[in-house]
Amino acid sequence: MLPLLFAAALALPVPASAPIPVSPPVLSAAPFDQDGVRVASNGSIALAVWNDQRIGRNDVTACRITADGTPLDRTGFVVRTATKLRDVFWNGTSFVVLTGPDSISFDLESVISYVSPVGDVTEGDVLAPDTMIYAARMGAGTDVRFLFLPFDGAAAYARVVDVHGNAMRAGDYHYDETATVLAASDGTGFLELRPYSANPYTTPPTWLSYTLDRDGNVVRSDDPHLPAGFGSDALITDARGGYLLFGGYTGAAIAFIHLDANGMATGPPQTIVSSDPNGHGYGPVTATPTSDGFLASWFDSEGRVYVSRNGGAPVMTFDCACYNFGVDAAYEPLNDLLFLSYDDGDTSNADVYVQKGNAVPVVITQAAQRQTSAAIAAGANGFLVAWTEEDAAEGCYVYVRRYAPDATPLEDVRVAATDRIHSGISHFSKVSVVASGDAYLVKWDLYGFSSARRMDARTGKWIDDEPFVIDLAATAMAAASNGKDALAITVGDCDTVLWCPTTVHPISMSGGSSTSPVEVSKLAAQTTPAIASNGSDYLAVWNECLVNCKTQGSGGSGRLAVMRLHADGTPIDAAPIVLDPATYYFTNLAAGWNGKSYLVTWSTGSGDARAALVGSDGAVQQLGSIPGLYSVSKIVAHAGEFLLLNTNDPGYREPDELRVTLLDGSSTIIAPQPSDAFGPIDGASDGSHLMLTYDRVDDAAGRVGRVFIDPRIFPSRKRAVR
Repeated sequence: MLPLLFAAALALPVPASAPIPVSPPVLSAAPFDQDGVRVASNGSIALAVWNDQRIGRNDVTACRITADGTPLDRTGFVVRTATKLRDVFWNGTSFVVLTGPDSISFDLESVISYVSPVGDVTEGDVLAPDTMIYAARMGAGTDVRFLFLPFDGAAAYARVVDVHGNAMRAGDYHYDETATVLAASDGTGFLELRPYSANPYTTPPTWLSYTLDRDGNVVRSDDPHLPAGFGSDALITDARGGYLLFGGYTGAAIAFIHLDANGMATGPPQTIVSSDPNGHGYGPVTATPTSDGFLASWFDSEGRVYVSRNGGAPVMTFDCACYNFGVDAAYEPLNDLLFLSYDDGDTSNADVYVQKGNAVPVVITQAAQRQTSAAIAAGANGFLVAWTEEDAAEGCYVYVRRYAPDATPLEDVRVAATDRIHSGISHFSKVSVVASGDAYLVKWDLYGFSSARRMDARTGKWIDDEPFVIDLAATAMAAASNGKDALAITVGDCDTVLWCPTTVHPISMSGGSSTSPVEVSKLAAQTTPAIASNGSDYLAVWNECLVNCKTQGSGGSGRLAVMRLHADGTPIDAAPIVLDPATYYFTNLAAGWNGKSYLVTWSTGSGDARAALVGSDGAVQQLGSIPGLYSVSKIVAHAGEFLLLNTNDPGYREPDELRVTLLDGSSTIIAPQPSDAFGPIDGASDGSHLMLTYDRVDDAAGRVGRVFIDPRIFPSRKRAVR
């Protein structure tokens, strides 16, 4: 193996300008679910807080609302990332937000954050470890205490702390079976309701009430004498003293029971809504204490919102006509604001709305449509960028846009493909762009169909009126051009056939008919292959099984194979050339040509990226592991050197370091540099200009992934010193 030498003054490409969005954001309801809404008020401004999954993980997000129901933060703002909302209240100077786990996580503590009336967020103290779940809050101002319980709800192991994490009772880990626990405080202590069964496999559970003092000590436990089968949606304090338990029982869809300070039922349930003989269901009840009692709210199964004040006759406040239960609700009594989380059928999943009185609810969870799968290629007069975008109401799209070498748009965004069947859920995958110079080939996968569409690079006109299918049964595909036409390489479906063929498909880039596909192997494993061209011929790369691919599955033995191909797809080599004979599957295959040789990279089971040079004559030069790289997503040739692209942690997480590694023909490698790339990255060079493209979280678009182009230049540098 040749040594990997570091350059003395070799520099990475640096930004030529700030990243440029491929399209302006248009705000609508945010993608994915927004639910678990809670609300607090300082009298003039309310703070609505919820669990927000718009970037594929759960971030606790907030929006300030005026007394008349007007949202002040159009796209909301993040209070704390990668956690769940537990509670929010006003302490006299700030809104206090409690976040933490809702299941055993062993890495997510319960933490306090402070939000000022102008929306500034400050993180406070840790209140409880990840083995404790938040149960209830008591007190106001500086005399606030929190009750935490172990995951099985055992009151004897309770933890009580103040807002700075000072423990009145330390609590302890205890786990038997996770219990559905309800807890509340009357201002003097805590009440916990917990199901109990001597044998949960044979005996239906009954409820036990536990009364705790303000320091978390159990004062007494009793059977609260609830009616058999009574539900348990919400537990709140009663303005008359004691508590109110909301749920349902036989004959009543929604009812409540008065409990005394020890959690004992003081009378029979009081029905708010009877069971519907026509089968209409009712969503879970949320209840909020008010100065004169309570307000309860719920949805029915046809999307209507109802409220009841102090158990009075239900009043319908809104009909979303969405034929779907709402998720949850929260009420702000000072300004009569009802916050609802529901899916109206016309937006993506559940969104949070605010309703002032009986007015039409206004969505407060806004963002632009999510863009993903950025891809790029360099053509005759610039670059073509492609990406996928989801429109919750209309469908999913593959979009493209042409750019001049200086990153100036040559035209508006164009539609390459549309999937209107699966509205709001993108099923386009593996988008890529190949350029022959005068034409572009945009390709994607959709439900196992490998499809493509050609465009004239100089005019931007589509060569194909509609997309065409390259392979009806491929599980993965890659493509490359030799400057005239193109070859696509596909891997067959091992689940439906005995063997998994590797097939190459000649594609005419001028729009003429293509020749028949050529099978180059029957032993491909189901990972995405790679292909590159030296301007005449091609080099194909794939994983090859050592035995029947169908029977051995993804965990069987394999090897990394390459084969040189003529322009028509017929093999130059009589048999595949084995680059890595190790007996496991390889991932993240990539290939490129720099004018002298092919570079092939792959990831191994040992967690590193490896590389080899392959000449036009088939000679192989192993380069070994690439220091600091786990994988390579794309190889771009620029000025005779290889640029290796990847992100440290692709996917919908925090923006991460952009792994840009430069590898020249003499095996020189230099370190990565930081960037704001968010998802997988692509890049292209026209010989003079380098353009990257990727998606990142865009605050202006409501913190969803949006596609950007990133023009880069190479600073002047000395050659590598040996």
